[in-house]
Amino acid sequence: MRVRRAQHTVHCVWILFVITSLFLIGCGASASAPADDGEPPRNERSCPRGDNCEEEDEPAFPAAKGPTSPEMRLSGQFTQLPLPIAPGDFRVGRGTSTNVPDLSSGIFADLDGDSFPEILIGNSQCCQSKKSFRVFRFDPLTQELLPADDLLAKGPGVEPGAISAAADLDGDSQTDFITLDFRQVFVQGNPDPVHHSPILYADEGGILTSGGPIPSPTDDERAIQSHAMDLVDLDADGWLDILFSEMNCSDSDGATIHALIRVGERAYARREEWFEQGPQSKAEVVFARPLLGEAMLAFSGGHNCSNGNPSPAFFKAGPLEANGSPSFQGFDPTPLLSVYKSTPEVSFGPISLAEPMGCALMDFNHDGRLDLAISMTHHHAMFEGTDEGEFIDRTAELQHSAPVAFSGPRRMIPWGMAPVDLDLDGFMDLVIAHGDREGKNLLEGDVNNDSWAMQHVTSFRNRGRFVFDNISDQTGLDATGNWHSITVGDLNRDGRADLIIGSAGSFPRVHLNELTTPHHGFAVELRGTTSNPLGIGALIAVETAATPPQLGVMGNAISPRVVSQPLVFFGTGAADTVGTLRVTWPSGHVQTLQDLPAEGVHVIEEPPLITLDPPSRHLPAGSAAEMRIQVRPHDTFGAPLDAVVTIEAPWGEATFAGPIEESGEHVWERRLVAPEEAGSSVIEVTINGVPLGIRPRIWWD
Repeated sequence: MRVRRAQHTVHCVWILFVITSLFLIGCGASASAPADDGEPPRNERSCPRGDNCEEEDEPAFPAAKGPTSPEMRLSGQFTQLPLPIAPGDFRVGRGTSTNVPDLSSGIFADLDGDSFPEILIGNSQCCQSKKSFRVFRFDPLTQELLPADDLLAKGPGVEPGAISAAADLDGDSQTDFITLDFRQVFVQGNPDPVHHSPILYADEGGILTSGGPIPSPTDDERAIQSHAMDLVDLDADGWLDILFSEMNCSDSDGATIHALIRVGERAYARREEWFEQGPQSKAEVVFARPLLGEAMLAFSGGHNCSNGNPSPAFFKAGPLEANGSPSFQGFDPTPLLSVYKSTPEVSFGPISLAEPMGCALMDFNHDGRLDLAISMTHHHAMFEGTDEGEFIDRTAELQHSAPVAFSGPRRMIPWGMAPVDLDLDGFMDLVIAHGDREGKNLLEGDVNNDSWAMQHVTSFRNRGRFVFDNISDQTGLDATGNWHSITVGDLNRDGRADLIIGSAGSFPRVHLNELTTPHHGFAVELRGTTSNPLGIGALIAVETAATPPQLGVMGNAISPRVVSQPLVFFGTGAADTVGTLRVTWPSGHVQTLQDLPAEGVHVIEEPPLITLDPPSRHLPAGSAAEMRIQVRPHDTFGAPLDAVVTIEAPWGEATFAGPIEESGEHVWERRLVAPEEAGSSVIEVTINGVPLGIRPRIWWD
């Protein structure tokens, strides 16, 4: 088990940051004192808020490079689809006196297998007994949302509340669900706890059953609720895992980031020890994706439980453990001169002190590297990706052109973010939710003119080189409210991003994308075979005749309480054909497609590189049973490939029955024999000397 970082060490580092901050303030390099109106201080180096600076110092970072976008050609808007919700449909949430949920959100999920997603709406606060959810189907003819609660039925003891994510978690072709609850409930008169698993499996017919208790790796059996959730293959074994963080500070020593790792058909195990844990935090956003040249970079952001002892936010993958498990160490990839570091609330400490609330990942400047946009308290931050292990801070460019707007006397608070190419010109734009920290019952007029409750969603058009225009009044998304989450999906499979905007104090808003532009656009959906089933973390590169090269990643919109539909959207400008689309799967396989129509949703399936028999990956120890491992190399266009293949088991005690053999044309096979003792083994495959990015684990029971 990885040793938890000593808190006194973090505290010493924090004191060093403060001393450095005070020194720089004395040199005139820090921010001015915060304004009484809640506006964050201006960085004198770059004037990021667009103020008229009489004299500007030399920029802290070199000027951004890249193409610039053409003139915007956009009309129409996102159309709000009314939710047919009657009084009494939802149980009362905390602090409300009607059927309004305190915190509400929604996700896209295909429940009936027709490729068109349904919408699940739920509330996610208060107590377990007051949570509800509803299901709606989109009718493309009438463009209405119709009740479809019959598609799901709650089995005995299932009370899911807000459903955060949907995916086939057990390989039975049924859509399963993850909720925000990971708790134990003690029933009066019964000393044994009733476990509420965050995982709900759907059987044929849509009947939900609980995934059952998930044992803690320590004596920590606290009830855990979460605001942050992510689906990712954390241990690179080809199965989907779950990252989450806590929404409350606890009296005990909590964790910065939690992990549920799939270990069987319907079995998950907690693995907090994989992360170098710091002090506990209340995260609003969590994810793990390939960034900065790292195979996996994890992020957990929100509120610190103690600002005097802040938690880390970024984690990078370290060496594998002796049993083949991953390890993640905390680090800070943001530059010392980042805009957020010079604010008084951060004072050159970790980014967790800036209270990150949402993220968007995309190559915003077309240089072939993923960039990272982060919403923080009162401002939007932008970090340019590099190959050197550290970001370049582009917040000055973003804030100069697209500062956080005011709501009354104060700046709004940014939350969820979504990368959406609004005008399909090939330059990825940003949609950002804004809302107060506290929930208000907006339907009953519980709004104070001096409060921050009446805020709105903003839309920023990318002009290139990290400069954005505020076009919020042209998209139909700027209704006032208290908006926290953004879920991205595609209701009618037209290749245009539709949105669900989650709220605090009102029902979510469902928006159908009816923006009009002469440009073309499409979406990509992935189906992994060796990689995880959703292709989360896959890099998707697009080349067209009318746009600069584009790069996206599957799982690019990170928002509180929800996981978006696994799609990546691209605009192609005037080009009605995609010249080249290239997918770099988590397995490392590069798949190339050419001359695709620039419309609709393209479903791309990974060629099966590694096949395991039995697919359950479990065999009895001491039985001499054999796991058959087959490898089928393919070239980038999907044709079988002549290659040099190796199959080894460098982690674990199992041995092979013999050397690798060619069992068919372009098929290599090797059999692993179960050892006498229970345990597990990890398989490593190389093709032409290059290890695959997926290492399946085999369990000996």
